[in-house]
Amino acid sequence: MPPKPEEEAGSARDKAYRTAFEAISAMGIVEDGFLREEYLVEMAGVSRTPVREALQRLQAEGLVRLVPRKGAYVAAVTPYEIQDLLECRSLFECAATESIVRHGLTEIVDSLADLLEEQRRLWREGAPQLTLIQVDQRWHATLTAGARNALISSIYQSLKNREMRLMLTVISGVGPSRWKRALEEHDEILAALRRSDLEAAKAAIRAHCEATGRAAIGTRRLPASG
Repeated sequence: MPPKPEEEAGSARDKAYRTAFEAISAMGIVEDGFLREEYLVEMAGVSRTPVREALQRLQAEGLVRLVPRKGAYVAAVTPYEIQDLLECRSLFECAATESIVRHGLTEIVDSLADLLEEQRRLWREGAPQLTLIQVDQRWHATLTAGARNALISSIYQSLKNREMRLMLTVISGVGPSRWKRALEEHDEILAALRRSDLEAAKAAIRAHCEATGRAAIGTRRLPASG
């Protein structure tokens, strides 16, 4: 039975989105530039309509800015932006860790364990980078939810698109091999939470953020704060 027209359209949109997403992930930290519609049409093997829809979706997600007659502009990510984002994430996750340990929020710990197992499975199976990034964001959002603070959760959610760009930068800088160590770092955080070792959990979170920063920036030194 041939696919329905709406199924074919959905498949083309998804293919165009993945192609554009992979093109962004190939751009380095100090690079900016344009994704041209013609290039994406050729690479994805679809018509212009799904490519345009994919670019509109990426703009809504904050990953590109559409410029008439030029294409989709992808801004470079600066070391300062990376440091600011990771400092925020570290602060929020350390606050969440205090709540998880002090209030014995075992349901959060169990959810983190389940998500980590899913991450490992997807990584072993060679899942697309987009899928790995999305599950990684769920892992960190679940950890942050442990703060039981609606304002923290709201602010953290607002950083989602910036974090997506950060992960794309990490992948462009060191490649998919970063995932292996990142999952080990998640395991270290989880192990400390299972032991209710607050200081070890905070240290593991800070180490994870620092390692992510190094992976994103490469040999560039993180700027001093203040």
